[in-house]
Amino acid sequence: MQQAVGDQRKEQAIALFRKSYDETVMRGTFLLPEVAETIRALYEKGIKMAIASNKPSIYSGTILENFELNPFFEACYGPDVVNQPKPHPAMLEGLMKELDADKKETLYVGDMVIDVETARNASVAVALIATGGNSSDELRSMNPDYFLNSFASLRSIIE
Repeated sequence: MQQAVGDQRKEQAIALFRKSYDETVMRGTFLLPEVAETIRALYEKGIKMAIASNKPSIYSGTILENFELNPFFEACYGPDVVNQPKPHPAMLEGLMKELDADKKETLYVGDMVIDVETARNASVAVALIATGGNSSDELRSMNPDYFLNSFASLRSIIE
């Protein structure tokens, strides 16, 4: 916000954004194909899952609740939880600690260049799928450990 509106109007812009986002968080938000089925299948296999998002955790929680996916995730962190946004590794490190997860057994799934940076900063493997603000070519150029052509292909990587 500071870059967009300047230091003097930053707090006002943040307050306006939060008020607006409270009302619009679900507008235009939808699940991609195969996401719900894949999440459920991984959960049924005993895979521990959590959310690390640069959205404040309350908004990620609202999205999970709206799509009835919250029971499948053990935790949901945003920068508000650890006082650091991605690509800082604090969210992933905090989640791994909370879930008692080993770095060598952790896979971070994302859809943006910043997700590769976050995973590398936390020393965990990363799988990318082109659904966010970066193209397939941009994501592949980051040399992720895995590149997903579909969300369902995550199952074969984990299994």
